[in-house]
Amino acid sequence: MGELIVAVTAEVHHGCLFLEDAHVSGLRHDSWDPAAAQYDVEDDSVAFSVQPSVDGPVTVRVWRGEPGPEAAAMPYFSGVLRGVSGRVRLFDADEVVALAFDLPDGPHPFHVLTDSVEHPESVDIVFA
Repeated sequence: MGELIVAVTAEVHHGCLFLEDAHVSGLRHDSWDPAAAQYDVEDDSVAFSVQPSVDGPVTVRVWRGEPGPEAAAMPYFSGVLRGVSGRVRLFDADEVVALAFDLPDGPHPFHVLTDSVEHPESVDIVFA
């Protein structure tokens, strides 16, 4: 089994989470329409839909390597965070979820597992 890097259960008011290089500045995903696509992957940032707070809390776990048995099983999407400068942030627009963790510099392939492709309440982000 891999390493659980960070985990949180929280109410995500707008039903959207962001995963990005901590040194990214400026507006990202401004052309993303969550009603049309559940996620948007850019080189140094990812935005994805989750269950909004009116429907209850969301649990998010970030793994390095094989996730544990508690991980969700349904593939959601995958991508590569390129140009990561060592620190990665996971947050929502209101910063109710505001976590940071370290990864080595460089590109980082990942995949996301969920319990639902519509509005997941359990999300596992798995870095290789």
